[in-house]
Amino acid sequence: MSVRIIVSSLIIAVIIAATARADHGSIGVWADQSATNCAISDMATGTQTLYVVMTQTSGWVAARFRVEHSSGMNMTLISESYTGATTGDVLSGITVCNVACLPAPTLIATLEYLKDGTSADCSTITIGAYPGSIDPEVVNCGRVFRYVETHTATVNGNAINCPSPTCGYELRFGTSPSWDFCPAVPIEETTWGRIKALFN
Repeated sequence: MSVRIIVSSLIIAVIIAATARADHGSIGVWADQSATNCAISDMATGTQTLYVVMTQTSGWVAARFRVEHSSGMNMTLISESYTGATTGDVLSGITVCNVACLPAPTLIATLEYLKDGTSADCSTITIGAYPGSIDPEVVNCGRVFRYVETHTATVNGNAINCPSPTCGYELRFGTSPSWDFCPAVPIEETTWGRIKALFN
């Protein structure tokens, strides 16, 4: 009977751990908005649109991170746009804040790069920690702060020395005290008469 209890306890622990990981969140740089293609080609001149996508979580309201380029990644970022209000920029550190909870997978940012065809084989573009933090950060819909796993995109990964990009990720577990790095929206009590007066 005690063996059944131990086995049942182990199964429950595995289910809880899998659920926690599934809701932990992941931010990655992808060649497509559906977060399935991490292979990027810089073999000729032109432009390349990349997408920062949040996956593996039930929802999020805020994120802080930056995009990091490995040495040899020679594409130049020429524009960036976001799904929410922002502070900063993607290369030195960006905070993205949403008014409501957004379900995942969700597009966080669209990045436009200029390609010159000179990036080194197997160079990478990945999500890094916001300055002063140890890892990329997310506030989930329950207003709980978490560090998230990151996915790496491989540039010119079809080369002989790295034949198959794996869309690798690095998992970071851990939570911090519940806090929100987005400023609160000020709210002031009013009456219907005051609201109508705004339009007269």
